[in-house]
Amino acid sequence: MRVTWQFRLVKEDGTSGFVTRAGNNPPFEGTPEEALGFADQVRNFYEHRTSVRRIEAWSTESILEVTSNYELFTIARHENGRDWRLCPGRLTHPGWFTSLMDAVDYAAFRGRGHISQIRVTGSTGDNKLILCPQLGMDPFANVGPRVEMLA
Repeated sequence: MRVTWQFRLVKEDGTSGFVTRAGNNPPFEGTPEEALGFADQVRNFYEHRTSVRRIEAWSTESILEVTSNYELFTIARHENGRDWRLCPGRLTHPGWFTSLMDAVDYAAFRGRGHISQIRVTGSTGDNKLILCPQLGMDPFANVGPRVEMLA
């Protein structure tokens, strides 16, 4: 299934933004696997310019299902119609977030060391997909005190 993708650059300082293709290039269109490959290209492009934590591929259209062994996280619109609910999964407990970006950031944090697929279901039943390639990343990097801090 070929869909259009946007790519979100998340820096080490926690700031983020969607990046666009240079020139008059059209938005990226492809399968989820092609989007992951392009996310790697985006990461390689920006790694020499800034401190990159991760690149996320966001589908702009509904995707019903991706058959893969990617780590699954599910975010659904909260019953109040404003907030977001992170559903419980293998690596996370349920959470209530006032911002979609906060819910995505938390799911990505929990998915470090994996390729994550984050399913976002809106109040209209649409299913967007966010792919977050973090395979090979240390899931415990920057967590807890460092030896230098204890000395």
